[in-house]
Amino acid sequence: MLTPIPLGLIFFIIGLMFLIPSTPSAATAVRWARRKSDIFDRSMDAVTVRLPVPYRRVLRQTEIDFYEV
Repeated sequence: MLTPIPLGLIFFIIGLMFLIPSTPSAATAVRWARRKSDIFDRSMDAVTVRLPVPYRRVLRQTEIDFYEV
């Protein structure tokens, strides 16, 4: 049985997939949160690898090294 936290994380990431492409400030905020929290960055990486390609592309825009290369 899933606890409320992992279930909430799923809905949170679904919401981010809608906000990131349409709102630049949302992508910036997620990128900032990924820099500050290693746990959040690792969980986003874990979810990103399991998603289909179109959704994976959206979340890859918030990776820390995406714009620094």
